[in-house]
Amino acid sequence: MEEDSNIPLILGRPFLTTGRALIDVYDGKMILRVDNEQVIFNMFKVMKHLLTSDTCCQVDVLEELVVDTFDMEHHTNLCEIELVQLEATNAGKVECVVNLAEQPIGRKHWQYEYLGDNPSPPVPSVEKAPTLELKPLPSHLCYAYLGESSTLPVIIANDMTREKENKLLEVLRQHKMAIGWTIADIRRISPTLCMHKILMEDGSRALVEGQRRLNPTLKKVVRKEVLKLLDAEIIYPISDSSWVSLVHVVPKKGGITVEKNENNELIPTWLVTGWRVCIDYRKLNKATRKDHFSLPFIDQMLERLARHSHYCFLDGYSGYNQIVIAPEDQEKTTFTCPYGTFAFRRMPFGLCNALATFQRCMMAIFSDMVEKYIEVFTDDFSVFGDSFDDCLDRLALVLQRCEEKNLVFNWEKCHFMWWQCYYASKTLNDAQINYTTTEKEMLAVVIICIDHAALKYLFEKKDAKPRLIHWVLLLQEFDIEIRDKKGTENQLLQVEKASWYADIVNYLVSGYMDPDLTYQQKKKLSHKVKFYYWDDLNLYRRVADQIIRRCVPGDEMKSILSRVHASTYGGHFGPTKTAAKVLQCSFFWPTLFKDCHSFCRS
Repeated sequence: MEEDSNIPLILGRPFLTTGRALIDVYDGKMILRVDNEQVIFNMFKVMKHLLTSDTCCQVDVLEELVVDTFDMEHHTNLCEIELVQLEATNAGKVECVVNLAEQPIGRKHWQYEYLGDNPSPPVPSVEKAPTLELKPLPSHLCYAYLGESSTLPVIIANDMTREKENKLLEVLRQHKMAIGWTIADIRRISPTLCMHKILMEDGSRALVEGQRRLNPTLKKVVRKEVLKLLDAEIIYPISDSSWVSLVHVVPKKGGITVEKNENNELIPTWLVTGWRVCIDYRKLNKATRKDHFSLPFIDQMLERLARHSHYCFLDGYSGYNQIVIAPEDQEKTTFTCPYGTFAFRRMPFGLCNALATFQRCMMAIFSDMVEKYIEVFTDDFSVFGDSFDDCLDRLALVLQRCEEKNLVFNWEKCHFMWWQCYYASKTLNDAQINYTTTEKEMLAVVIICIDHAALKYLFEKKDAKPRLIHWVLLLQEFDIEIRDKKGTENQLLQVEKASWYADIVNYLVSGYMDPDLTYQQKKKLSHKVKFYYWDDLNLYRRVADQIIRRCVPGDEMKSILSRVHASTYGGHFGPTKTAAKVLQCSFFWPTLFKDCHSFCRS
């Protein structure tokens, strides 16, 4: 029987029966018999010899072709370059490269859309001044310009003399590299000074999240953000990673306005001024070992600031993006979007230890200046002095240090030469500013008259969350007297009583039960509180499906129903479906279904 390499053998059960096959599993032999002839196959040897006519076993020049033609910046198609550049003698090798490129890479393979190039990539502002949109400023601020033809703007105080303004602008022009007007101006802080590391907890497992669909509007937002970060060399494309996170696009809210709905009713509405691209690193953060670097106490920092006359408030330009991530940890920041998977070279927003890393970096840069003439709280910097010249000299030292360490500030968030501390002007009114020191200290005497037990609970809770502990520490600095008032005299109690869960909260916090309740009402209340939990100034209830939902006060119910039912994404469903959507949002109140019926009918 002659061998025919073009006809494959399909070892199915009918074929083996026809061939009267005998299989010796131990020796790895299979005997096929037809009439008086038999053929012995050694399966161990057969598996080592694949058909080379349609199978690519190994391409020796693959690595060389990839190195020579891969262009990281322009994302050029490797296979197209090979087809154009290689000679006709290498056509067989190119075909193998094409076949391999079409195969899935990694444990999952997603189809991505074409990203394209940025039609107008940003360039450093010192080379080409950008065209910026100047927003209206308060009366005590004004714009000044460091470049020619009213370019490179900065924000300064409006009450300076011409001589002082020229001195300030001269210092700022000498240190223009420390101020950024576009993302192309930010530079990389040296890794020898600070580098972000992502250390994992023992036993943590890597997670890969699949891509999710985005509507055309949000796709444009994501594409613009990805191109911006690619041009700034903050991210780079990556083919495969053990950690892949999702991208979310959330609206930027610019305040609340009042608009009329379809029923001609005035309802509060958030103003959406733009979109923000966020990366969901919650699963990565959960598996990350936490960094417990302490932050400065903001109340102590404000006390040091309040003793001076002139201030310069500075803010980092995408401060996190100026710190490098350790090379071995960069793949952990991989995110997926419709245009591919990308990883960060520099520290992104959303990582759990990013704040501690940034504060540690700033303390390393300004260690000899902090508390002397500068205060640093994350990416907010406050330079202060006892006179204009004193503050200007200190500002020059800070900007010079920033140029040496490649730290860049955001021009739009930097305000130079304020003569009054911002928080003090907001705390004291015009009459109180003129008080003597003793009279100002008397304003710190605190007397609280309240009938709600949550404040007592705040002092007694031992395992409080950080936000509650912060308030406890602040309140402990004062001599506080808590006086109880009758319900008829206490307006705050009347507001709390308007909430349907006021009695439940009082009982959970301090065991207090209204003495006016009847025996049956007290018994019903003691049974009801078994399903409620009080945590972090919010009340939660475990309902019949064993899901814990937040209890909603009366003033929030209508807005929730309006969002779920009548908004652009509500769908205008019936009462039952509307109630189900409210429950899916993890909200609860006792009259939920009744309110849904009333709302839908109206």
